[in-house]
Amino acid sequence: MHRSLQIPEIIRNIFSLSDDDHEGRKALAQCCLTCRFFYEPAADALWYHLPDLAPLLKCLPEEFVFETNHPDEDTEEEDRDGEALPPEYSKYKILYLRRIPEADEHWMRAERHARRVRIMRSFSPVFKETVNISALQALMSRCRFRQIPDPPSSPFLPNLRELSWPFFQNEGIAFTSIPLLAGPHLRKFRSYALYRPPEGPYAAQVSQTLLEFPVNFPLLESIEMPSAFMGVWSVVGEVFSTILQDLHHLRRVVLPSVDLTQEALQHLSALPHIEQLDMAGEHMVANFVSPVPSVPFFPSLRIIKFMEIPDLPACTMFIKSLAHRQLESVEIYGDGRSFMVHTMADYARALEPHKTLQKVVLHPNRTHVPDVPPDSPPLDFSFVRPLLSLPVLTTIDVSAPSGVDLNDNDFLQMSMSWPHIERLVIRSIGRSRRTPSATFDSFLHVVHHCPRLKSFQLHLEPTITSEGMTKATTQTSDSAIEWLTINYRSPIPPHETERLCKLILDLFPKLRFLRAVASPRMDADMVPTAESWSSFCTLIKGKIKERTGVAY
Repeated sequence: MHRSLQIPEIIRNIFSLSDDDHEGRKALAQCCLTCRFFYEPAADALWYHLPDLAPLLKCLPEEFVFETNHPDEDTEEEDRDGEALPPEYSKYKILYLRRIPEADEHWMRAERHARRVRIMRSFSPVFKETVNISALQALMSRCRFRQIPDPPSSPFLPNLRELSWPFFQNEGIAFTSIPLLAGPHLRKFRSYALYRPPEGPYAAQVSQTLLEFPVNFPLLESIEMPSAFMGVWSVVGEVFSTILQDLHHLRRVVLPSVDLTQEALQHLSALPHIEQLDMAGEHMVANFVSPVPSVPFFPSLRIIKFMEIPDLPACTMFIKSLAHRQLESVEIYGDGRSFMVHTMADYARALEPHKTLQKVVLHPNRTHVPDVPPDSPPLDFSFVRPLLSLPVLTTIDVSAPSGVDLNDNDFLQMSMSWPHIERLVIRSIGRSRRTPSATFDSFLHVVHHCPRLKSFQLHLEPTITSEGMTKATTQTSDSAIEWLTINYRSPIPPHETERLCKLILDLFPKLRFLRAVASPRMDADMVPTAESWSSFCTLIKGKIKERTGVAY
């Protein structure tokens, strides 16, 4: 045992490693009941992360609290035998108060556990409430007027570090209640919208709440307001520049596709601690392209993520304006349109000087594209070749334009240029009927000469077949690949299934996940082909479980 670690520290470290799922939380709850020595560290781990306020309000005496199905949910669900299920089987529930607790002893248990909460990600993918507005109002009233030894302004969650909270809910009360919930230790804040934007006096209350963020949360490092909820910026946009001036510790900003004032943009680009910038919309990126020469332009920026980008010229100019920055990750996701090949090449050349890049993602999010005629001019992989000069690249995820051919020389350069590569994904966004020039040998070359490669997804050719795999029968592999995507064109003969399974497991001894994808040039008889590969993946899955004891 390390002499610097005491027994309580060891216990806390063990409990902190428990899974944040039903079984893990159940185990922590059982540890709380085991003995007094385990109670405090297990309770701290149990209450460290909460999905919402409901668990704390359930600490109130039973005569005050009850739950029922969400009013939008169908309560007449049926089981497989056709009988109605009881209400507790409904997926979404909402908590109500029968009456408002007034005595201090009623709140004592909830307030004791509230001090343990560090993270609250109150987010539902379907935006369902879990706490009725009356219960939330009662809690806010308690925060304002409770008579306890703490100062009256003490927040309900005094040690909260990360909060994800609805922006507008029931005319803004949820958002304006944030200062009563979180205290000065808050580091990360994410908002999302429910229902309609605020109107009238509620809009003014939301603006005032935002203006007080630098005072209430002086250590805030990350603020995220997603682009899916445009209505909120009718309120936020007017005060955002004022907020930015006083958030001196801000390291990450997520901005939607809206028009901010030039003053706000200048304040944002001059913040000395901004390390990560997420933006949506080409015009947002373009607004940053011409910085004021006398103002520092993102001096500490390391991570960039652009979304909803129709094409790349504005992103290219933005990258060029970041010369001499220590960039580590650049991700660009399109708006559904295909990027032009020449703009992709210009963008790749703009990335070339940034030798510290470790991750590059270039994905247009395009799924439906027409077939490329066989007689169309061939395209090579030259648009990505400038990235071959990035010496510490560990992740590359790029989408090749329609008709791009990947040849043996491209594979050879990849394996020689990216010795540190851990994840390589090359997607095809087009369907080329042209015969590919890359061979299975080039695929093996990458596998054997990139010792750190853990995930390899090749959505272009070469297609891997049992005949191709036979070439590797005499090779031994210490490949680190754990995730592998295979393209297929034709069904696997039944008598070849076991042999191909053994070959893959021998070639990739650390394999944990295998995915088979239909090749754009797949044979016409699609159903038997897909069924044979689906059965093959199931067989691989079983073999991996036998070998590792873990099912993926």
